[in-house]
Amino acid sequence: MLVTNFSQPTEPKKVLDHLEQFEYATLDHVLLAVMWHTGLRVGAAVGLDIRDYDSDEQHLELVHRPAEDTALKNGTESERFVALSESICELLDDWLSVKHPGKLDEFGRHPLFATSRGRLSRNRARSIAYQYTRPCVYSDSCPHNRDIETCESRPTEYAYGCPSALSPHPIRHGSITYHLQSDTPERVVNDRMDVGMDVLDRHYDQRTEREKVEQRRRYLPN
Repeated sequence: MLVTNFSQPTEPKKVLDHLEQFEYATLDHVLLAVMWHTGLRVGAAVGLDIRDYDSDEQHLELVHRPAEDTALKNGTESERFVALSESICELLDDWLSVKHPGKLDEFGRHPLFATSRGRLSRNRARSIAYQYTRPCVYSDSCPHNRDIETCESRPTEYAYGCPSALSPHPIRHGSITYHLQSDTPERVVNDRMDVGMDVLDRHYDQRTEREKVEQRRRYLPN
């Protein structure tokens, strides 16, 4: 149910609006905005270098680099270009020009998503997702009838304990479903999100059969 809720534009918009207002162009903001926009796996996202981002052409290039600890799930078959919107590029440009720490990773590469210690880790990326998908953070309310001030999941390090908190995978899951519900052709989603058509239908597509029929009807000739 939580994944289904996040596949609608309302909840992610609340999260991203909160980040834009209070954490603009920070690592947390940029990471979650890019992950929602692209549906990237967390491993693919943290493996990006600055050189993989082209602001002029408005895309990311996904490159399989197993020897340097940034492999893509499906190896070289996962290598691809992912188009970005103008607003996401503006956000990335602001991150890189103002708040990026400029740190190298252990291989001397410049990570796109970096901390003061180097490349953002998968664990830290998961923590960021848990932290900002708690409703009390972006809406000052709790759907679980907990006291926000005394809730055991209130401290950032325990955010994962919130029943509504999401890891990066449900964010990817929701992004894929949202793209499908927004009439993005399945083949485009398949290529953009690096997910097989059978897996897309079996595990990611949360549309009802009625929704699928009605969407396909729009492509029928009069």
